[in-house]
Amino acid sequence: MARRWTILILWLAGIAALGLWVQSTVRLESNLSGFLPDAVSLEERVLLTQVRHGVAARTILAAIEGTGATGGREETLAAASRGLAGALNGSPRYVRVANGESPPLDDAALGRLFDYRYLIGPAGPCADALSEEGLRAALQARFSELTSAVPALDKDRMAADPTACLRGLLLSLVPRQGPARSLGVWFSPDRSRALLVFQTVGDATDLDAQRAAIGEIHRAFASLPGAPDLRLELAGPGYFAVGSEETIRDETVLLGFAATGAVALVLLVAFRSPTLVALGALPGIAGLLVGLVLVQQGFGFVHGIALALGTTLFGVALDYPAHVFSHVTPGEGPEGSDPGIWPTLLLAAAATVMGYGALALTDFQGLAQLGILAAAGLATAALCARYLLPPLIPGSYRVPEHRWLDRGWSLRPPLAQWAPWVGLSLAAAVLAVTLIRHPHPWESDLGRMSTVPKLELARDTALRAELGAPDVTRFLYATAPDPERLLQTIEGALPGLRELERSGVIGGFDAAPLWVPSVQVQPV
Repeated sequence: MARRWTILILWLAGIAALGLWVQSTVRLESNLSGFLPDAVSLEERVLLTQVRHGVAARTILAAIEGTGATGGREETLAAASRGLAGALNGSPRYVRVANGESPPLDDAALGRLFDYRYLIGPAGPCADALSEEGLRAALQARFSELTSAVPALDKDRMAADPTACLRGLLLSLVPRQGPARSLGVWFSPDRSRALLVFQTVGDATDLDAQRAAIGEIHRAFASLPGAPDLRLELAGPGYFAVGSEETIRDETVLLGFAATGAVALVLLVAFRSPTLVALGALPGIAGLLVGLVLVQQGFGFVHGIALALGTTLFGVALDYPAHVFSHVTPGEGPEGSDPGIWPTLLLAAAATVMGYGALALTDFQGLAQLGILAAAGLATAALCARYLLPPLIPGSYRVPEHRWLDRGWSLRPPLAQWAPWVGLSLAAAVLAVTLIRHPHPWESDLGRMSTVPKLELARDTALRAELGAPDVTRFLYATAPDPERLLQTIEGALPGLRELERSGVIGGFDAAPLWVPSVQVQPV
């Protein structure tokens, strides 16, 4: 009895110590880049850079709709759009908050554009206008503008910019495709909702940063005067990533606990001892804590999704105590146990550990964490079940007889001996029918693995169409030894891209040389 209590107290103390260490030391992270592979080729590096840090990946699309009797009026939606943009414009979580209101250029930015206008401005009002005929036509146009409502910007700089090159440059910066405008802000074509765009500072895979940015948007929207009669809808890669992480975590934890509860219930029915069921949970708890310690020490943090998936293995760990309770002689410890069970138990545990341990060799950091967590946890659970559980089984306990199972088995029909062959034949028939109807049964569409609901994907598509946002699923890139030759390489492709745009093959394009031409193209 004293030995039993000593083992139990020391075991519980060890679990408590590990639990305190895990609570105070383990750092949970939720950056999805941990589940992305390491880039090997140039194409992979470019793609992963865009996925992690690209502007399109860091963009959150928003729409404000009216739900009340007067909530859908344009004035109300426009006011809400201005209020939301104004509340978040100074936030450090966003690089830019846009709702269609053109923010005025500060003097420094305007000055730099003015200094370099002839180098980066459009040819018509800039380079072409510097010829004798072009300059004469420009001066005549400016003279006629003096009697009209010319913007103050041109009046102040007319002597230094007679060709209105700065005006042409500013007009060229206006996107060729954009959403509808009403009352100074962006609207959907039917004016039923106001549109906004948020560009976050945090990467799209940094779920903590994206979650904080989304939360701030919701809080700012809730504080608007007409919020009860309005509805806010969000879309974008960061928003979907946060939702997917929450879905994966919630569902895996729920399913893990449900499976563990079901196994515990089966053990309770089978062994009819709450004490044994409680003791059977200790190996799994110890294994989970040991796995967390190893992952924290190896990586410096624990990924939240890896932890959520790792908790589902708690039900697997309950198998080991079930074998122990069925074969160990009560009160005798390992020495008095059935010697035939231990090789079988350890072989089963070793096979499972090696299967999960193989994940530790992958290039996916999140999967590597899951592999170490599962392998170490299951190995610890098996060893605890082998050496610590047997001495704790009460000496008076006996495995109950389930005579109702024996009676039920004795009533089986004589044809039961053919049951395996019947089952095998049915399985073969189902497989044959499946292959006939679907010759290629393997799914190759990665979109089927998405946890994003189709309704939200449709909302994202609709918002992008209304905002005139580009398709972010495909992009072109070029390489060169230095920036100048890179710009020249892309400039060589511009005529072909413009032809594709004119023919309707592509809806439009953007490229660095359109904003900063190469020295070869810039006039001297």
